[in-house]
Amino acid sequence: MTLHRRLGGLALLGLLACGPSVDDDSPASASSTAGGDGSSSGGPSTLTVGASTGTAGADTSVGSTAGTTDAECPPDETEEPPKFDVGVALPCDIWEQDCEDGGKCVPVEHATLECVTQDPEPLADGDACEPAAGSDPCGPTSWCALDPGGATASCTPMCTGSPSDPICPADRVCIIDDEGIVAECQIPCDPFDPNACGEGTCQRTDRGFGCLESGGRADGVGCAQDDSCGGGLLCAPADEVAGCCDESCCAAYCSPAHPCAAGTCTPIEPPIPGAPDVGSCVTG
Repeated sequence: MTLHRRLGGLALLGLLACGPSVDDDSPASASSTAGGDGSSSGGPSTLTVGASTGTAGADTSVGSTAGTTDAECPPDETEEPPKFDVGVALPCDIWEQDCEDGGKCVPVEHATLECVTQDPEPLADGDACEPAAGSDPCGPTSWCALDPGGATASCTPMCTGSPSDPICPADRVCIIDDEGIVAECQIPCDPFDPNACGEGTCQRTDRGFGCLESGGRADGVGCAQDDSCGGGLLCAPADEVAGCCDESCCAAYCSPAHPCAAGTCTPIEPPIPGAPDVGSCVTG
């Protein structure tokens, strides 16, 4: 997810199925615990994609290190997305908020962190905003974040606490993405509601579902992590997706009330809290 448009993705992880290819990281992992005082530790949940904060994480470049050499799979023709520098110290810590007085640490284009000037008359959470170099118009614990879908930006709460014990308002989900550079509180959602996240995608976390910017990839197409896929889809291992030319490809979510159009609805393990009946359509 970048402020201009995140390519490929978080941050809570493949070569395109019968098409372009990308390096695969394991699907998003998550960790959080319930909190009190009107907030929740990790909101209802936390989605963690890639490395922890403090240094930029793993290389997400396009490559051809995985997948099949099956003649039915055409060669990679995708453009290479930006690479995260491995092991480079970030300018500030989004959890410690270690900037000088009058400043705050916020993500910049979902690629690095930066100390920016805090607006003395900040906008409220949910207000539309315009990111500006060196400053942020939102409150001291919020930032001007790209909305799921990427067309607009609004003031969005940042997760507080720590990566292992994040805190969000009770009606939000803490999503840690882009190699730990982004830690924001997003809206919970229903993966079977196509309008739940607007142009974004509703994806699993360890304590529920939350809205993410969508990579827009279709069923059966290679993916790096869940938010590489479009709405109603997750990033599944290749052996669960018929014709997958990579280590992982997009597959449909399912449930007893939302049966698979093809394949078998198989439970997701461990079950998604609040959605124990949600599974994935296995066609491989």
